[in-house]
Amino acid sequence: MQRLFVDHPSMRIDLEPHAQGQVKLTIEISPEEMQPHLERAAESLSQQHKISGFRPGKASLGIVIQKLGAQAVWEEAAEHAVRRSFAASVKEKEVDAIGQPHIHIIKLAPDNPFVYAAHVSVLPPIAIGDYQSFKAKPDAVKIDAVKVDEAIEDLRKMFASQEKVERPATTGDRTDIDFDLTLDGVPMENGTGKNHPVVIGSKQFVPGFEENLIGLKAGEVKEFDVTFPPTYHHAPLAGKAGRFKVKVNTVYQITKPELDDAFAQKAGGGTMADLRTKLETNLREEAADEAERRFEKTMIDELIARSRFGDIPSMLIDNEIEKMMAELKDEVARQGGPSFDDYLKGIKKSIDDLKSEFRAPAEQRVKAALIIRAIAKKEQLMADEKRIAEELQSTKTMYKDSPEILSRIDSEDYRDYLRTLQVNRQVVELLKSKTAKAK
Repeated sequence: MQRLFVDHPSMRIDLEPHAQGQVKLTIEISPEEMQPHLERAAESLSQQHKISGFRPGKASLGIVIQKLGAQAVWEEAAEHAVRRSFAASVKEKEVDAIGQPHIHIIKLAPDNPFVYAAHVSVLPPIAIGDYQSFKAKPDAVKIDAVKVDEAIEDLRKMFASQEKVERPATTGDRTDIDFDLTLDGVPMENGTGKNHPVVIGSKQFVPGFEENLIGLKAGEVKEFDVTFPPTYHHAPLAGKAGRFKVKVNTVYQITKPELDDAFAQKAGGGTMADLRTKLETNLREEAADEAERRFEKTMIDELIARSRFGDIPSMLIDNEIEKMMAELKDEVARQGGPSFDDYLKGIKKSIDDLKSEFRAPAEQRVKAALIIRAIAKKEQLMADEKRIAEELQSTKTMYKDSPEILSRIDSEDYRDYLRTLQVNRQVVELLKSKTAKAK
């Protein structure tokens, strides 16, 4: 294990690489270099403690030592010294430190050198692979008539009218129902619903349920059994036969508009031919965007495979796993389905199981961020501060009535975030340009 000593007139730095993407910095500060930190410590302590005959913060170092003791002053000075000397040591040794250091005091005694150790995670060294050409190519985008028909059908549903009817319900109708679910005669927790809307034939409810509503009028009650799928999201019901008691409160006939120019005018303007063209264009753009994202990911994965990475700090991978967990929770919530706990029961996994599965893709995501950062540094790519300022102003205008969001936007952290996004995009476009030239 290689150690590197750097001597200053008043500070000595011992740099020792450790495993798992960490280094240990042992820093020794002479009594002379500690002097300004002692002065600041005395000022701080005299503000915290009343010292007779002196205004807060105005007692001299000697007086503070006399009143509070030398050890107390040196302990306070050590905090000041660590903050300043650690930053200076990292800069001196060109250490790409990430996160907060773990500080361990080795020696702290009045009139002696102050010695402490700092363990900190560092970005790993990267040997960037060749990025002059790639095997990855963007997928061809094709939109067939079926996809356009499906989009039109979705629009017909959006513009459909609903009329209350007194006849028996049939496929395509909306029914508002009350229901109770029992399993082996025992009422299920959260197994009741009041005035719950069900569109017969939409397949939004458990399989076999909607069909049992056909033929029922408003006010009628029916009991029937339904077997839940083995993969049902709520584990206690998966593969079980439940008994429903349903009362139909209201039946609505849903009438979808005819496929004519009047419908097209409401749905998007122009004729039906215009609407089909517009929908096809939108679908093509969405598919092209998705194909581009897949291509970019494949290209980055290819570059990662060509490159070599030093030890990646576990902190980076753990943080990425937490991001992936948050993304999954948000996705489950957006779908409006079960709670996250029920989701876990449905897939028969624990949070620890998911974190274990996420570790490999999390490491790949970390490597992607590291390789993009390394190429940006090598190619000397920089953010355009004028564009950053314009984007910042545009975002602030958008949220001008939200003070809390504005305070987060108007911060250096958010500017750094925008700079990172912009530089990352420059790197990706650079790599794509290499691919284009190789065709």
